[in-house]
Amino acid sequence: MRAARGVPGVPGGPGGEILNTPQGRPPMEPLITREELDAMTQEAESAVVPQTPDPVNP
Repeated sequence: MRAARGVPGVPGGPGGEILNTPQGRPPMEPLITREELDAMTQEAESAVVPQTPDPVNP
């Protein structure tokens, strides 16, 4: 069986060199600050109302 040339995803097809070459990426920066995350966590935790189950009477 012959390898299909010119077919994407097939060894020897187009784009193989690009896919196998590491690409440079810009450094990732956080979308929110640690302080913003802490404030959101505090707000979510303060909105929680603890619940206890009703006692079971035998």
